Amino acid sequence: MSSPGRFRAPAPWSLWTIKGINVAQDTDLRKQFRDASVDYSVVKNTLTRFAANKAGYTEFDELLNGTTSMASTTEDPIAPARVICEFAKKNKNVLSIKGRSGGRLRAFR
Repeated sequence: MSSPGRFRAPAPWSLWTIKGINVAQDTDLRKQFRDASVDYSVVKNTLTRFAANKAGYTEFDELLNGTTSMASTTEDPIAPARVICEFAKKNKNVLSIKGRSGGRLRAFR
């Protein structure tokens, strides 16, 4: 899932960490991503770090700790950020790390 190609693809993607949500909140978040045609998965930090480094993104090295998820889409380019931002407004325990939008790395929160 965390191949270098996913990082190089033109589709927007975001990496973020989430702590302290319960099963119902996670189920709701997954549904919101599906409804927005966003691919969502929990990723292995070591494999994600390797793939990101291979694609030229070393900014994530010290950030890939704990539970990390990746969201991407080939449809609406702002959908991943919109879903996570809306979820974060309702659930204050979300800490977003970084994402790529328009070819630039940005902090979502």
